[in-house]
Order: sequence, then structure tokens, then C-alpha cells
Amino acid sequence: MTHRVHPYIFRIGQQNPWKSRWFSRKKFQAYLREDTLVRAWLLVKLRQAHVEGIEIERSPNTVQIIIKTSRPGILIGRGGEGAERLKEEIKRQFLKIGKRFDSRNTQPEKREIRLTIE
Repeated sequence: MTHRVHPYIFRIGQQNPWKSRWFSRKKFQAYLREDTLVRAWLLVKLRQAHVEGIEIERSPNTVQIIIKTSRPGILIGRGGEGAERLKEEIKRQFLKIGKRFDSRNTQPEKREIRLTIE
């Protein structure tokens, strides 16, 4: 039997960038789990907006989510209300994921979430 490798991994750095831009030695596993679950949730939720990709950048106390779509008007909404509503839903999703997988029952991290729609 042979080992199969996803073709996307061969293109990283040459044709495609990483989907997440951060690194953490202490919380790598938790951050990676959060990123994959939030990305999957957003792709299902925003299916009608034709989302091309979702990139996540982290700094010590902010998380920036960049959504690339061909129909930004659907996400932004009238007067930006759709973007604000989506931002609040993302915050709730992060809290829900944190509660589900945190075994020490500590306080959730206080972080600012920034949403950019391209």
C-alpha cells in the first residue's frame, strides 16, 4: 500500500498560501481545532454567498477572519448590519467551541474578532 498525500500540500508556498496565519507553541492544538471547526461552520452557513476561501489570522488578543466571496453584498447587508450579525455569530461559535473542548473549565479567552469581507 502507498501513502496518499493531498495535492493541496504540494502547492502551499508556490501557488497557494496557508489558510491560517499564526503560530503558537502552547495552544497549537486548540487553535487549530477552533480554526477548522469555525471554517467548516462558516462554509456551510455562507453557502449561498459563494465563498471562495476563509483565512484566519491570530495575534495575542485578536482574531481576524478574512472571507473571500464573489457576492459581498449578501454578507455585508444593508448598512453593514449583516456583517455585524455574522461577527456576533462567530463570537458565539468560538465560545461554544471553547466550552465544548476545554477540559479545565477555565474562563474563555477575551479576544477581539475582526471580520473582513473581500
